[in-house]
Amino acid sequence: MRWTSRFSAGDGGWRHSALTRAGLTGLRGARGALVAVLLGAAVAHPLRAQGSPNEEPPPDSAAGLRSAFESELAIDTAQAALTAAQRRSGQSMSEWLLESRLTMQLRGYGLAQEKLSGSQPRGMAGGGWMRFRTGRWRDHVVARAALYLSMRVVGDTAHGGTGILAPDQSNLVSLAVLNAEAYTGQQVFTLGRQDLNLPLVNKADTRMIPQTFQALMGRGHLVKYVDWVGGWLFKYKPRDSDRFIPMSQANPGVTASRGMAALGLRRAEGHRLTGGVFDYYVPDVHNLMYAEGSWF
Repeated sequence: MRWTSRFSAGDGGWRHSALTRAGLTGLRGARGALVAVLLGAAVAHPLRAQGSPNEEPPPDSAAGLRSAFESELAIDTAQAALTAAQRRSGQSMSEWLLESRLTMQLRGYGLAQEKLSGSQPRGMAGGGWMRFRTGRWRDHVVARAALYLSMRVVGDTAHGGTGILAPDQSNLVSLAVLNAEAYTGQQVFTLGRQDLNLPLVNKADTRMIPQTFQALMGRGHLVKYVDWVGGWLFKYKPRDSDRFIPMSQANPGVTASRGMAALGLRRAEGHRLTGGVFDYYVPDVHNLMYAEGSWF
């Protein structure tokens, strides 16, 4: 079972949204107590409700499906309350801070499995995350940070491997996102710890803490109907760890410390034929390619 409750500050006030996802198999005992506490906190919080931004309504047709290309290549053009002309003419510190946003989310997750190998991962955790994003300074630079927390409620070392805590069932605290993002024309470049949502390389956000990456990434519009995304990924942080390790070590048995080059192209909306291709290259380890396409 996964429960989330979101709080955000910015754009003139506070907002709150809650989401509950069920899927727990066989966990008992403290499960009911934790869920009751978390749901009670959500009900008691006197904040205005809104839909969760992580939840998208189902599309009306196949043409409305969004791929990983579309979600990652989309450039956020609605971050600021001030116009670009106002920023270029001189933006005060107070105006810049007013554009900033703080978002908090509470999470709870319980898991119990019986695997064919004989292992029985079991545990429950509570925690959440806090994200901060500045306004766009002079229409060009944005800073982002995110702190994640996963605290053990139920779980012993004999039943580790749940992915919601560290492998030894200890607590996790991670500054998983910390980066600066530069906007120039129709291009965006991000340096630092960041979350990605690309084919084969993504957050895998199905536990308490997502995967994130240390990288220099860029994305934007290349030519008519064609968008691009790519860069160099130095390290990644698994879901059950607070440490970043070299990208090459994501492959079982590899001990070399190497980064990974990534480059993708997508035929953007505006034509019946859409799709893209993506390539990932780790020197002396692997070269992976992903492709997708559709015709409407």
